[in-house]
Amino acid sequence: MIDANDPELRGGLLKWAWIISIGMLVLGYIIMFLLITGKIELR
Repeated sequence: MIDANDPELRGGLLKWAWIISIGMLVLGYIIMFLLITGKIELR
């Protein structure tokens, strides 16, 4: 069982959540940019 009240653990989870969400956002922007510039095409 994970202790959600452990501040160190919560900080770590929050940090990873931020990293993942920002990474997804950046990935989305890159894909959109490539689509707009015609580098890749969706069939």
